[in-house]
Amino acid sequence: MRNFICMIGIIIVIALSSSCNPKIHTYKVDSIKSIKKNEIIYNLPQTSIVIQIELTETTEREGPFSFYAEKYLGVKNPILKDNKEITITDIRFSSQPTNDSTAFYAISCSNSYNSPKFSFSEDGFLQGLNLRTENQSLKKYIDTQLFLSNENQNFLNYSDFSLHSNLKTKYDTLYKEIFKDSTFVKIPVIKQQTVNKSIEEQAKELAEQIFLLRDDRNALIKGEYDGEKIPDFQTFQFMLNELNNLEREYVSLFTGATIQNKKQYQFKIIPTKSDTTTCDTLFKFSNKYGILPLDAQIGIPILLCITPTNKLKTFDSYNQTDNGKRSKGLAYRIPADAKIVIFRDKDMIAETEMKISQFGIIRFLPNNFTGKTTKIEFYTEFGSLKNISH
Repeated sequence: MRNFICMIGIIIVIALSSSCNPKIHTYKVDSIKSIKKNEIIYNLPQTSIVIQIELTETTEREGPFSFYAEKYLGVKNPILKDNKEITITDIRFSSQPTNDSTAFYAISCSNSYNSPKFSFSEDGFLQGLNLRTENQSLKKYIDTQLFLSNENQNFLNYSDFSLHSNLKTKYDTLYKEIFKDSTFVKIPVIKQQTVNKSIEEQAKELAEQIFLLRDDRNALIKGEYDGEKIPDFQTFQFMLNELNNLEREYVSLFTGATIQNKKQYQFKIIPTKSDTTTCDTLFKFSNKYGILPLDAQIGIPILLCITPTNKLKTFDSYNQTDNGKRSKGLAYRIPADAKIVIFRDKDMIAETEMKISQFGIIRFLPNNFTGKTTKIEFYTEFGSLKNISH
């Protein structure tokens, strides 16, 4: 009788122990039909490479009086021809977790009543078990590619800087013959007409105005106000800035103007796992037109090359030898490192290193490695283990 009671006690202890530590079983989902009732589905993320590219468009515009810049202002090497050049001035890399259609897993628990609390991101990535922290929202990127976008340029409108009328009055002396006292006499006649000023005349007038502006600015700085009240510092600063800006705009009529506009582009690439370096054309580039589509007949190809820098095959023996016979716990990734390089023709213009989830391997926790007191946290962006505590 005593042995029977002891046996019952042992069975109860085992049952209680089993109920307190439910087992989690995980298997890979191949199709929707394979999912059973009351199972939880989650996805292991793969890594997308986000590339942000900044272009600087520099436009040089010839001034209407550039030919007379040295003659009237003493300025050498003015802009004598309109020109536009586009250059790549900045490249930045970042990563973004993306759903992996080949890495969906189903979770079933041996005791749903005592099962741990699961936390997921809005994309269905497993964040952890029994966590008290709120779900972390992942940073989103907009996948956009803008080709040959037409943008309004803030060019200087040189027609706004005319100081005087472009017209002038011209007087010509003509001689008219009249018959007087039995003879023909030539009488001078003054003819008045309005004509356009020549380019050089306009340039000379504007140069004179520039020197007058400089005189006014010097007078302001020296405090020569012709008996007027001295302005306060704020008014003085405003007047000085206006004179400087006006002179700069007038001088640009002789020297020409240089204008810069910046454009931002973003590309998102999902690399495929490979043991060797892979290179693909990201876009084509022209110093005249900027970023061009891949099928453009002009432009230099910009290549994106990805090289795995470490291999984890030797650590993947568990997945290769169990043949699906072992009962597995939660699946997680061990990401691998990769070198990312961008080439313009044969010249390297940017490089970085980052972790790529799909370049690594998938492992599993023990199926009894759970419970209400066990806290497990994952790096949501990679699907890798971050912390385990009891």
